[in-house]
Amino acid sequence: MEHYGGKVDILYGISYGCRILMEVLADPRLTVTTTIADGMGLKDYPNIRSKWGKDVYCFFYTGLFYAVMGHPGPRRKRFLARVSGRTAEEADRILYGKATWRSWKNQDYFFLGRKTDFTLFEKTDAHLWYGIRGSVDQKLSQNLRALEQEGLVGKGEQLGSTGGRKAQTFVFKSRFKAAIGVSMRSNSLNLCAIDLHGGVIARHHTALPYRNTDAYYQKIGGIINDFAEKIERGGTDVLGVAFAIQGIVSADGTTISFGSIMGNTGVKLGTIAQNVHYPSIMIHDSDASAMAELWLDHALSDAVCVYLEMRPGGAVIIDGQLYQGPNLRNGVIEHMTLVPGGNKCYCGQYGCMDTYCSPETLLEDGESLSGFFSVLRQGEHDHRKRFDHWLANVAQAVSNIRALLAGDIIIGGEAARYLDSDDMDRLKSLIDEKSAFHDTRFTLRKSLCVEDQNIIGAALRFVQSYVTDVCNTEA
Repeated sequence: MEHYGGKVDILYGISYGCRILMEVLADPRLTVTTTIADGMGLKDYPNIRSKWGKDVYCFFYTGLFYAVMGHPGPRRKRFLARVSGRTAEEADRILYGKATWRSWKNQDYFFLGRKTDFTLFEKTDAHLWYGIRGSVDQKLSQNLRALEQEGLVGKGEQLGSTGGRKAQTFVFKSRFKAAIGVSMRSNSLNLCAIDLHGGVIARHHTALPYRNTDAYYQKIGGIINDFAEKIERGGTDVLGVAFAIQGIVSADGTTISFGSIMGNTGVKLGTIAQNVHYPSIMIHDSDASAMAELWLDHALSDAVCVYLEMRPGGAVIIDGQLYQGPNLRNGVIEHMTLVPGGNKCYCGQYGCMDTYCSPETLLEDGESLSGFFSVLRQGEHDHRKRFDHWLANVAQAVSNIRALLAGDIIIGGEAARYLDSDDMDRLKSLIDEKSAFHDTRFTLRKSLCVEDQNIIGAALRFVQSYVTDVCNTEA
């Protein structure tokens, strides 16, 4: 209660520990997601309530079990392991070998006359029930040994004893594997390596003008290989390389089907990664940014992400998953017509959202975005006028989006980093004004806006696939 507000992800009990588990479940202050009752007997203790009756029961019945199982030597351990269907090591972990007679007696004394309320399991979203021979404890032991041998987990510190055996902790070795994300921009090449937690372990940024030539792709392949090899020399295997593309990727993931920004429509993954020595994939940069949103915010369920980069983009999240659609084009909001017959877009059409909601429209005379917002915060009239006009266009775009997908909205991209809480409140108010239904019951919030978010999100494709494979593999 003190540290986690009464929230428990997994509550696990084995054998007699399941009885204590039921007492924990009965605490109305606690919220338990998953309960594992391993080897729990369905039969309650005898309904003995008198002190005399409990004393007699403990002397004979508890005494018999203590004589057999209490402080067993090697021979008795082997016998108990055989009758319980465990290895000697597994049996040693679960037997009350070091418990004192007082502990045994107090345990049985407490449970005599108590009736188990199995309806308590209804408090949890899921509960797993195992017989003693099909024990999850055995399965956990097997899986942990397999993961240890692979190098994915290792033994941590032993926790202090509270009267029984000391608990052995295991630690997840997040740097056992890594993935690399790559972003090719008009004047730079940007790389990030992330671990299995999604944390950045290395970055590399270099000034390198983009050219759609084999020479360019050969050069970046060498840079990527050197970057990856440096990571592997530190003892971390690289899963693969993911390119965050400023363009639409074909449904089979092999071709840039629309790449007008960089002038690389039709370029294939095999061409881009021709000199990369690792498995490679491509993903639209807005989808990659949304991947990072999902990875870092587990509560995220349904939303449309609006990324206000110099070249805006979007992504759709449904049921906690990135929803790209059969042609990987969901969320391409930048080419939604905002003003019919309006400004010409780089796609060749007129009036696209990109030409009105790009933060480029805020800037004049070589201004930087940070410089614009710095002057805006000082109250300069012309900057405020430009900003209000831009914000109204963004509100109209969001209102149009919500007419089709009435979910939450996440505002990200370079411009979002400079928006304060007053700006976001004003944006939501404008969205409501432009809505036919005046529905304010949705969340409008800023993106996580982490550095290199799209590159991290691209690399997460490999991490997610690897973690899913590990979790779905039977040991």
